[in-house]
Amino acid sequence: MRPPRTSRPCRRPRSPALAALDGLGLDADTAMAVYGTVTAYVHGAVDSEIGLTQLLRARGRSSREEARAGLASQMTWLMSTGR
Repeated sequence: MRPPRTSRPCRRPRSPALAALDGLGLDADTAMAVYGTVTAYVHGAVDSEIGLTQLLRARGRSSREEARAGLASQMTWLMSTGR
């Protein structure tokens, strides 16, 4: 089990992520808003990937393709219902 995530992202002074925003003509507030948005997206994407990997392991699947093949009949039925 993973340790709980803190609600505060790591913000190092002059991090490479902030340095990438230099030269775009953004004021400090806008740059931090962009940085926060991208950080939240990346954290969400990583959490999603970790959750999917954990689910695959828990269900005894070794890859997404194996999971997709195993669920194909259920997904076909679900899609045919129009739900």
